[in-house]
Amino acid sequence: MTNAIEHTYITAFGKLHDKAKDVFDRQLEGYFQPEDDLTFQVRTPSGDSQLPMGLLIYISPKSGARMPEAWGPILDQHNLVWVGAEGSGNEVHVARRVGLALLAPAVARTYTTLDPARFYLSGFSGGGRVASMMMPSYPTLFSGAIFICGANPLTVTTEAAIETLKNVPMVFLTGTGDFNLEDTQWSLKTYLQAGLSRTNLMVIEGLEHALPDAAALNDALVCLD
Repeated sequence: MTNAIEHTYITAFGKLHDKAKDVFDRQLEGYFQPEDDLTFQVRTPSGDSQLPMGLLIYISPKSGARMPEAWGPILDQHNLVWVGAEGSGNEVHVARRVGLALLAPAVARTYTTLDPARFYLSGFSGGGRVASMMMPSYPTLFSGAIFICGANPLTVTTEAAIETLKNVPMVFLTGTGDFNLEDTQWSLKTYLQAGLSRTNLMVIEGLEHALPDAAALNDALVCLD
């Protein structure tokens, strides 16, 4: 695929919330005001594929939401839209970051038809930790996840959620030089102890606390697809 298109989507929370009422957790509404302006960065692949596109939702540890340029060709190959919310960094309350990630599919639907069977959640560092916290809480909303250089141990959840997550592939991606390496390995262990065998550990040789290159991203996405 070529000729990907980048979009900046800005709207008030109230308007976007109306489009996502079926998935938005009411407990999160108190962390937003109807008039709050929300900004998302969206990248849609374009090409010959007539199939609905998958979605990669990215939670950043920083206030911005720019996709690594090198990831573009890999997302094109996997027919994936990329979307990230601005103002969703580590300094923002976790509940608001969760809410922004839940709103992301409604944003992406503005630009293209999506395949709900390929909604993937991802994040780097503190964003990866938030993503790992979301999966047990919303086990039916996402069909896979990539936790990059940051993941929390499995939180207490319901038996029904565990049963659902048994069918959801999740990648714990870290590096030999990542200061979160041991934390990530321990977090993965708690998932395995709960019977979640579709988890994968990727330890990239030489990767420090940083985003992986395109080849590693591709390997992670292959685990999800």
